[in-house]
Amino acid sequence: MIKKRTLWMSFSSVHPWDDAAVWDEYLQSIETLFLDRLDKLDENDPVRRKANVKNGEGLYITNFEAGVRTLFGSFLKTKINFTMCYSKLGSEFIYNNIIFYIPVSEELSAGPALDRLIRFFNLTIEKLSAFTAESDFTEEVYSKKSHDGYSLDITTELIGVFWLTFFGTKYCDFFKRKTLLGLHGAVDGPANGITIRLAESPFQVGPNDRRDAETTLGKKYFAGLEPITDFNKRKAYGQLLTLEQLRC
Repeated sequence: MIKKRTLWMSFSSVHPWDDAAVWDEYLQSIETLFLDRLDKLDENDPVRRKANVKNGEGLYITNFEAGVRTLFGSFLKTKINFTMCYSKLGSEFIYNNIIFYIPVSEELSAGPALDRLIRFFNLTIEKLSAFTAESDFTEEVYSKKSHDGYSLDITTELIGVFWLTFFGTKYCDFFKRKTLLGLHGAVDGPANGITIRLAESPFQVGPNDRRDAETTLGKKYFAGLEPITDFNKRKAYGQLLTLEQLRC
């Protein structure tokens, strides 16, 4: 029996996600890519509402009043599921995030299954205008803690460098493209950003690869590398980009 592990893929954006047509096209592309269909899409957890991408689900995703909406979805055969936090609070605040949980096995180390994951990663970055994106095993992600033990604030620290890590154009300017491209596994793109791919597959990432990349970019910018105890320093500690700077 092939043992499966869960691959975590997260995409963060400050771009409005209010175009129903974009969602329809994106969901249709995912179904084609994974040879599977979106089975359920709902505000409830566990999800109950049946989805039908052929009839369009974009309006269901985007049709809500100002506020923050959480949606859950699941695919039928692959058992891929996701959680989406989608904000519609006007120009003063837009932060959207979608996380996919993808069952994978070691057969992923090469071949079409691995190729589909990379294509899915790049597709989602482009369609949802992500400014950062990350992918690795859930245990690697869940082991990360914020500097001060409180919830992570993306304007002061990033969660980490993982098997796949994408930095959009604003973070390419922040860290400098030359520095990012000097990291092991760094390549240009998609969407004029830079992607770090630490190994061919997540099963092949070395024990020190993630931390070495984070250290090169700066310990203070990544969760858990330099714990701090002074609460008053928390907001200014990492000195990363604000949501407003990312939107510009």
